[in-house]
Amino acid sequence: MDKLKAERSVIRSAFSRQCKQLEVLMAAELYDNTEVKAQFSLIEDKIQRLKTLDDGIFNLLLDTANETDLTKEITVQNEYRVKFLRLKMSAMRDNHVEAGNSQTVNDMSVWYKSPKIELKKCNGDLMEWLGFWSQFSKIYNEPSLALEDKFQYLIQSAQEGSKARELVISFPSTAKNYPKVIESMKERFGQGDMLVEMHNRELLPGSNFSLQQSCSANLQACNKFDTARVQV
Repeated sequence: MDKLKAERSVIRSAFSRQCKQLEVLMAAELYDNTEVKAQFSLIEDKIQRLKTLDDGIFNLLLDTANETDLTKEITVQNEYRVKFLRLKMSAMRDNHVEAGNSQTVNDMSVWYKSPKIELKKCNGDLMEWLGFWSQFSKIYNEPSLALEDKFQYLIQSAQEGSKARELVISFPSTAKNYPKVIESMKERFGQGDMLVEMHNRELLPGSNFSLQQSCSANLQACNKFDTARVQV
């Protein structure tokens, strides 16, 4: 494992350095588009190698590490993948990278040909869920995106420090776990009965005290369940 970690450290440093170089290139008023594409290709190679190393290290850690260490490992892995996805979105928006330039970029083209698309954040609030899901369901239903990429968008969409974020990062970011984390989010934050109650409370402000108490109690129960689930 030490050998894998040493290689990963070198690749991460090279990845971060090349990301900064590409950001500088794309920020310039006049730029060499060929150089931008070349830099992006190198970065893409690095993130693919990092994913292979991350998976190998995580599988070895499963035999010895505790849950806290595993969660920390997943969190750091995801930081690099999210950084890559943000850079890729920026490149697509600014037309530095053409659709079809690579398989990874081609998977992204359907979402980022339009400028300045911002993913709505999910914080676990019931009243925010419908707005979040109405947008994210487009990613969820897009067949051209790999499940691993969809998982990374979900991580990016989960608000830092929220119950939603806590739930999402409790799952290793693999294709196999993507449907599981989506189902868990729907169960916790998109429960139909509770959404109806919240909606009725908004429509009937004069008689909403009991509804508010009920929704509050249900939310507290869900929050306690989330905490227990992550600790298991």
